[in-house]
Amino acid sequence: MGAATQQQNHRMQRMLKSILALWRDRRGAVALLFGLLAMPFVIAAGLGVDLGRIASARTQVQAIADQAALAGASAYADANSSGIATSAATEYLTTGLSTLPIWITVNGQTEASASGYNNFNGTAYNTAVTVNITVQTAILWFVAGSESFTLNATASNPFVTPVLKAGPFGASAYDWNSAFAYMVPLTNGTPQYATLPAVAEMYEIGSNNPLLPPPASQPDLVGSATQPIGFALRNVTGGNTSYGYAGCGRNPTEGLPNSNAYGVITGSGDDSGISATGIDNWFYSPLEQLGEPPTYNANYTYSFSYITSNKGACTKTVTKTVTTSYPTDRNCALQIDLVPDPANPPAVPPIGGQCFTESDVSSGYQYAAMNCGQFGGNTYAVWWNDEGGGSDDYDYNDAYFTVTCKVVGGGSGTGNTEVVLTQ
Repeated sequence: MGAATQQQNHRMQRMLKSILALWRDRRGAVALLFGLLAMPFVIAAGLGVDLGRIASARTQVQAIADQAALAGASAYADANSSGIATSAATEYLTTGLSTLPIWITVNGQTEASASGYNNFNGTAYNTAVTVNITVQTAILWFVAGSESFTLNATASNPFVTPVLKAGPFGASAYDWNSAFAYMVPLTNGTPQYATLPAVAEMYEIGSNNPLLPPPASQPDLVGSATQPIGFALRNVTGGNTSYGYAGCGRNPTEGLPNSNAYGVITGSGDDSGISATGIDNWFYSPLEQLGEPPTYNANYTYSFSYITSNKGACTKTVTKTVTTSYPTDRNCALQIDLVPDPANPPAVPPIGGQCFTESDVSSGYQYAAMNCGQFGGNTYAVWWNDEGGGSDDYDYNDAYFTVTCKVVGGGSGTGNTEVVLTQ
């Protein structure tokens, strides 16, 4: 072999050794290759963490916005309480957003607004909430340092009306008993349980007097789902015009007959053989919300007319003033209970033969001025007793009716009788 050939072989061997050595020394190349291959996994992991953080922020803030809107709509009980609704929603927002983690930033002012209708063609009182937030990313800060978005919520307090169905009315005397319902007045959204409406402002449910039925035209009972509903009983002594002494017409002032079933008042002169009539006694269920019995006329003075009778012929009318007393420490007039089967409501009260203390839930006093939202779609039965005396104090059969609620109109809150989220 020549000298030139040997040199060429040596060069080839050295080149092969160098290549082999470079091939064996892979440390930098592998690190670079690993880094290039790992980058997608790092981005994917970071994306997952940050997307989870953003989703968590949305969930947390949306829940706060929803509850704020519900709080505002619940406070939006009448047309005069939009400011209260806005304040309630804003207060809930402020409190809720203050608990957020530091990586969620609230941008500028949050907004809460209330709007609604004060007429029967409207559908609801609405409260809307808007929140703008920014979420700081945890892993991909070098790609996108933050994510900003806006969350909205709207809640509606629907217009509702009670559905009232009269049942059997009874009386142990010749009294006129009528049952009524009314919307408890509100002042800036606060129920005024002690404010008692005039007869013309109430809806008459039924009466035990076939000659004095409820009027053909009555006020519409429409209010928000958070406006309480009150019930009333009117008991007029001797007022049942389906009874009466022959020859004795109605009192021209009261439109009542001049007789009752309590018997005659014994005495002499003008007080001989008379029968009191026209004593007007009222009972109101919302008084129980004040820790009082539903008897309104406690220890009160009233006037009434009486007549003398001679074999059924009316001979004289006299006006007298007397004082009477009803219990002020117990409820002997009202029972309310849930109806398990609305198709077969019970006509007999759950408890008879006793009165109730205000701490005794057996009478159902906690239902005495519920709103439609608290009815929850259920039906309740109401039994009234006129406290006529003796065993009549405990039969609770002087007026009976059932109550449920329905929504008025359509649109927001259709089918719901409670405050609901509509956005």
